[in-house]
Amino acid sequence: MIPKNYLKPANWQDFQIFIKDILNEKYEEGFDIYGRNGQAQDGIDILGRFHNNTIGTQCKRLDIDLTLKLIIDEIAKTDKSELKLSKYIFATTCPRDKNIQKEIVEINTERRNNSLFEIELWFWETIEDEINGNLKIQTKYYENILSKIDPKFKELHILDAIRTGFHRPAFLTPFQLENSNNDFFQAIKDTQEFLNTGKLKNRNGEYIAGSLTYKWLTNPDDIRDMDYVAELLQQIRDYITKGIKEGRIKTCEGKDDCFCFKDGGKSEMKLDELRRSLLLYVNRIFTRNNMREISIRF
Repeated sequence: MIPKNYLKPANWQDFQIFIKDILNEKYEEGFDIYGRNGQAQDGIDILGRFHNNTIGTQCKRLDIDLTLKLIIDEIAKTDKSELKLSKYIFATTCPRDKNIQKEIVEINTERRNNSLFEIELWFWETIEDEINGNLKIQTKYYENILSKIDPKFKELHILDAIRTGFHRPAFLTPFQLENSNNDFFQAIKDTQEFLNTGKLKNRNGEYIAGSLTYKWLTNPDDIRDMDYVAELLQQIRDYITKGIKEGRIKTCEGKDDCFCFKDGGKSEMKLDELRRSLLLYVNRIFTRNNMREISIRF
């Protein structure tokens, strides 16, 4: 992992643009500065939408301690506006404060009970985590830091993202325990996108990690094994699609929409074989780079 050593933006204008760029990376575009100087901004600096949810963000670059009153005052402005938010992010350059965190937990409980948007706190440590998981943001804002980092750190950053990408239920959970075949298909699709772009999403479609693509690895054996992994992902996707069309794989009745196999377990065995092979290739790369392997549970 690339070390944290990130300077804070110099002024509030730069901080707003900086947070806007992070939001557009995390939620894949659609976020912009809200209003202009001189206009009432309803306690919001950045506004955007993600999966039909409206997200408002307040940015505070502070050289003084953050107070709960400041947060509440900004939220009150938004509550009085006509905006219908799903989430409110309060982003600040201040360090984490456990007392404020506790207060916000209680406030969110009350707001949730009253069907009001909840507050998500982004202290500077939270923002550093977002930076640390996004090579594009690092390159744009902190190229001076990246240029001084041992190239091996960049390689480990890619490998760490690969571990995150494959350490998920779609590759670890037995099919009869998989919560949703829709979730499984989405996980396969998201992982394929990750291998092509370096951008990894969670089940909600939110950007959670990023790196250069595996093609930037320096060991040809690692690249070759990841090429095999990419082929196996497509084989899994094609096998399930064909199985559904042929009636060998169906949705289980009364069990949400988990997989139900109608061919005496042959399809389940084949899919487990493909997933196991995939993880074996991934683990070969980790072993080659002195990293802990992913446990295969089926």
